[in-house]
Amino acid sequence: MRVLGWLGVIVTIGVLLVGALLLLLIRSSKDTVLLGQALRELVTRAKVLGLSNRDIANVNSLLEYAEYDMALSILATQLYEHTIFLDADYYQLLQSVAEKLKLPEQEYTFVKELVI
Repeated sequence: MRVLGWLGVIVTIGVLLVGALLLLLIRSSKDTVLLGQALRELVTRAKVLGLSNRDIANVNSLLEYAEYDMALSILATQLYEHTIFLDADYYQLLQSVAEKLKLPEQEYTFVKELVI
């Protein structure tokens, strides 16, 4: 009888752990979707601001494979290299995405010089 009691406790703990893991996965998945959407918004706006189709295509190909950190880093580099001027809202979105991706500041803060 005691074995069955302990077994019930172990099963209950297992079910709780699986539920918690699923919740984390759902949150992580949702965060990933939101990051992807924010990055696509940055790319769309970069195109409107004048970034070349080639650069846009390169970044979009990285986004297809969820290479978000590399995509943002390349986007920032290309904006800077082509001296594409940005508004404060654009930079705030870029910075927010970079922080969520835990990118080192040196990979994106240089574009702050382009904010007008």
